[in-house]
Amino acid sequence: MKIASFVDSKGHVFVDCSECDRGGNGTDPEKCSCGWRVKKEKHGGCYIGNLMPQYWEEISRKLKVDVCVKSA
Repeated sequence: MKIASFVDSKGHVFVDCSECDRGGNGTDPEKCSCGWRVKKEKHGGCYIGNLMPQYWEEISRKLKVDVCVKSA
């Protein structure tokens, strides 16, 4: 799966609004004031977003770390 979120040269994850839990495709009831209506990729993003679970595996491969999924 190709994703728009990426890891920058300093190792920080840039979360695309379309892949953020608080963005237009997310399920968080408290939507982001900037990306709440963004549903297509590469139309904005930030470094503090919450990546949706289906994208964690791809980002962890880019970071080369194991992602621990915490069950609620």
